[in-house]
Amino acid sequence: MKHVYEPGDVERTLVLLHGTGGSMADLKPLAASIDPDAGVLMLEGDVLEGDNRRFFKRLRAGVFDEADLNTRADAFVDRLTRLAVRYGLNWNGIVPLGYSNGANLVLAAFYRQGPFVSRALLLHPMPPYAYGPVQSLQGLRLFVTFGSDDPFVEADAFERLVRECQESQAQVETYRHAHAHRLTKAEQQQARNFYWGGNV
Repeated sequence: MKHVYEPGDVERTLVLLHGTGGSMADLKPLAASIDPDAGVLMLEGDVLEGDNRRFFKRLRAGVFDEADLNTRADAFVDRLTRLAVRYGLNWNGIVPLGYSNGANLVLAAFYRQGPFVSRALLLHPMPPYAYGPVQSLQGLRLFVTFGSDDPFVEADAFERLVRECQESQAQVETYRHAHAHRLTKAEQQQARNFYWGGNV
């Protein structure tokens, strides 16, 4: 998994994880709008699906290779831990910002390992597994978004995701809009409000 770290305030770091077919810099403008002074750690998936980069394999659209996802979710947490030490980052100030495939990787890591960080911004995710979390998510705060008529994430799947996380004791704040899998300006503003502790 390639990475680029752009220094900022070492007390606050946004970890950017792109969607399928994206690149590590895709979420950089959003990160700058959320916290322009934070450090930015950009990650790039190393799984190729045709010409599209992903963070883990899937069997077909909407069906993940769960064995591969397990391995890569654990590797993500290990990689993040090592990079935090390498760059002298404040672990308590690390906030993953994932979109679609990147958000799903972060969720899988939470499902397997529990709250390795205290909060995350996850845009247009879906349940990473056919089952719920195997670890308690107590102490974790999640901001998750969904767009109606999303061709990749069904409404029932999103609601199951929210329910699974809440039943595992995570605090979940949701934002829904009518623009399918797109990121909207209002959605980005709500992500910023969540990050800074405002009402969503």
